[in-house]
Amino acid sequence: MEEELAAFVGRERALLFSTGYMANLGVLTTLAGRGELVILDRLSHASIIDGALLSGARFKRYPHGDAAAAERMLDEAPRRPA
Repeated sequence: MEEELAAFVGRERALLFSTGYMANLGVLTTLAGRGELVILDRLSHASIIDGALLSGARFKRYPHGDAAAAERMLDEAPRRPA
């Protein structure tokens, strides 16, 4: 099924997860790592929080739906060298 999906969307590969929970764990543990910062909405689903915890990254939470607070956190976050 992954090969067929990849061909359908014109990509070399695709990865399917059996649940949204597993997708959130897989994505966050792949993209975030130790010492990195993940900024989350206060009401993020438990699977997103679990993924951030499992990744070893630090995470901060902003008040639900408060885009200005999220932007402030992003502005204050230390930058990684490019």
